[in-house]
Amino acid sequence: MGTNDRAVISLVLLVCIASRSSLGAAETDVEQKRSSVPLMFVFGDSLVDVGNNNFLPPPAPRAASPYGIDFPAGTPGAVSGRFTNGYNLADLVGIYIYIFTT
Repeated sequence: MGTNDRAVISLVLLVCIASRSSLGAAETDVEQKRSSVPLMFVFGDSLVDVGNNNFLPPPAPRAASPYGIDFPAGTPGAVSGRFTNGYNLADLVGIYIYIFTT
């Protein structure tokens, strides 16, 4: 990882932390916090792209267990069809900045 990559990652994390801290700490403002960041676009590498199996032929599991088994039932991504058992880095950032909850 080059110096520029580390600088960009540091800047993104700083912006995420700054936006979270500027929203306040009161628990009653959760709905306001969720609406202040409506969505997140993620462009990345293997830390955020765990692949999907939507275009593979039938022997591959399509949105079936055990993939996504660690997600509570009814949450975004539950039995997701992604080749991961739980949350990835982008999911954790989304939870942290109140885009969606667990």
